[in-house]
Amino acid sequence: MEHLDYSEVPAYFAHCAADCPQASACLRRLAYDELPADKSFVLMVVPRLLTPSAGACKFFLSSERARYARGFIKMASTLQMARAKDFRDRLIASLGRKKYYKARKGEYVLTPKEQQQVLSLLRSMGANTDIGFDGYTYRHVWQ
Repeated sequence: MEHLDYSEVPAYFAHCAADCPQASACLRRLAYDELPADKSFVLMVVPRLLTPSAGACKFFLSSERARYARGFIKMASTLQMARAKDFRDRLIASLGRKKYYKARKGEYVLTPKEQQQVLSLLRSMGANTDIGFDGYTYRHVWQ
């Protein structure tokens, strides 16, 4: 089982202590296993709601990391000047102004879903998306 930097765990993330067949691949169990000794209270999945014997748990979250993107300045710079403002305005309408500018510079990492949104919009406007985002990082998906 992999190790987890517990500082990455969101404050209101539900942990799980069940010994079920999926425990070794479950992010909730991983968070529980890495619980620091000084943590007195955390959210927990109620054990009686679990059905580990059925093989599929409705609270299961995969502990695999997803690829998040950092920045899209390189791709956006391939847009024609006349299309750049429209691209910016449409993405701001979707992400919000603050998140747009942080995401553009790589200060906010884009989730896989947000990446597809940016790529789709760039492609529809004729940008070169083959060059990819400015950078990538791998993180757990906490939802």
